[in-house]
Amino acid sequence: MNKLKFSKDEGSEFYKELKTETEKHFTERGIDKTGGNTMLLKIILYFGLVLIFYALMITSSALSLFFCFYLLMGLSVLLTAFNISHDAAHGVAVKSKFWNGVLFSFSFNLQGNNAYVWGKNHNESHHLYTNIEGSDIDVLNNPVFRMTSTQPLKWFHRYQHLYAPVLYLLYSLNWFLFRETLMIFNLSSRTIKISIPKGEVVKLILFKFLYIGYMIVLPVMILPFGWKIVLLAFLLNHFMISWLFVAVLGVSHLSDYVSHPEPDENNQLNMSWPRLQMCTSVDYDADSVFFNWTLGGFNAHALHHLLPNISHVHYLKILPIFRRLAAKHGITYMEMSYRDSLAAHFRFLKAMGRQKEITPRAYKPGKLLVAASLAILLCMGLAGNTQEYKNVFPVGTFHNANTTVNGVSVGFLTLPGDHSGNTNGLKIELVGSGLALMATPYSPVSESAQEYKEVMDRSFSTNNGLVLSFSGSICDCVTNGISLGGAGHFNRQVNGVSVAGIFNYAEKYSGIQLSIFVSGAYQMEGLQSAINNTAIISDGIQLGINNKSKQHRGLQLGLINRAKKHKGLQLGLWNENEKRKLPFINWNF
Repeated sequence: MNKLKFSKDEGSEFYKELKTETEKHFTERGIDKTGGNTMLLKIILYFGLVLIFYALMITSSALSLFFCFYLLMGLSVLLTAFNISHDAAHGVAVKSKFWNGVLFSFSFNLQGNNAYVWGKNHNESHHLYTNIEGSDIDVLNNPVFRMTSTQPLKWFHRYQHLYAPVLYLLYSLNWFLFRETLMIFNLSSRTIKISIPKGEVVKLILFKFLYIGYMIVLPVMILPFGWKIVLLAFLLNHFMISWLFVAVLGVSHLSDYVSHPEPDENNQLNMSWPRLQMCTSVDYDADSVFFNWTLGGFNAHALHHLLPNISHVHYLKILPIFRRLAAKHGITYMEMSYRDSLAAHFRFLKAMGRQKEITPRAYKPGKLLVAASLAILLCMGLAGNTQEYKNVFPVGTFHNANTTVNGVSVGFLTLPGDHSGNTNGLKIELVGSGLALMATPYSPVSESAQEYKEVMDRSFSTNNGLVLSFSGSICDCVTNGISLGGAGHFNRQVNGVSVAGIFNYAEKYSGIQLSIFVSGAYQMEGLQSAINNTAIISDGIQLGINNKSKQHRGLQLGLINRAKKHKGLQLGLWNENEKRKLPFINWNF
């Protein structure tokens, strides 16, 4: 690895003041830079999900459930890596150096990868010399992809932006099977050589066999589906993880906005280290609470590179300081929507496949150019004929009850009693009524069987596909697919996945219901996860701090678990059911 020297510039003063102000932020509030209670909750949540989904997978009786739980387990492992492993590698997940090491090694090695190799080179190479060939371990020299200007330009590279999504499916398999294994023999597609101590070589091989054991061999031995089905699930899991991993991380450093600086013959860079970090990283949706909870701050990559000694759980609070000081010192902070960052990534691939040298695109803060056209579209929809039933393609509004939009539907504010149209595709509620749930002192979910029957006997609009509401939605609708809301959600019925920032309610749902503070349902089948989970009738898993159900069948995992009628297992500090009240573990079968 080439060790480089940096110069002084305005980035040096920016970084000095940034460290001073962030230190002041933590000192004045008397809080630690590590993850604290939020990280503790994440550790319980994500490791708990891994264990739960593995247990459900290894005991599956139906093929569909086996695939579902196998992939959910894989997703949970990835969320553990994003939220826990990465912070632990930087020593900021928890206060204890020992437990940071345990969390990092345990979570990383059990994925079949070597914690030492990644941790050492990530901190000493990638963070120090970002995007510099010969110094940053993450700069590739892969003949299939042309990522650096020193690579020969081949005829097939002009198509790399087209075949990249297919080859990206193999990213994690390549990491598991070849990347670290070849490093043992000093072979690598990386632009720097890697040396692995003999003890780590033994651990590398051991954990890879262990990973194959519990991911392939054990399911084949226990389950009745056969080795071909298990191997298919293993491959699908890696395809999913690969796509998500590259989608999250690839857009930050491989973009047509970022630079790939080159040192002079004396290994001197003509910029400071802080400026290097700012010109080689793109942040996307850095303000997003959802991304902070799921991606572990990887969407705020420039911020992380400059302040790796601060846990990602604090990023949303210190982001205003970061922006203000960057502007003050004339440092460009490249932040944009995820869509824009993804487009920039594929433009980079296309340009590198057709030009020997590329010049980074000049960054300009994004603007919402479509607002006026959306408003016009909405007005046209509201003024339309509400009596005649219509099928609209490809774009329409969802405010007309006699309309089915096949494509993208757009609108504002749906309320209980509103008769909205149906959507097959993508439904976008620009401003929703979900914020009103924060002012509601009680759950909007039915409390009795009679009330539930009266509600569910009504006619509802149907959404098949993806529903997005930036502030959350209160809707008389049935969603078959994925529903994502900002502050809060209240849907009549969800079949699939429902995620909201603060509150998430549904009269009935089958699938996964997630929020930070409260998840509530009258009838629940699947997984319910929040700090506080409530259900009248529940079949499946409640995962949170406080779990409460009148009739529950399955698993309750939290600090406090209560069920008036319970069939299954309760794990927590205090557990109550109709037969007994016990600490730690309770049951009724």
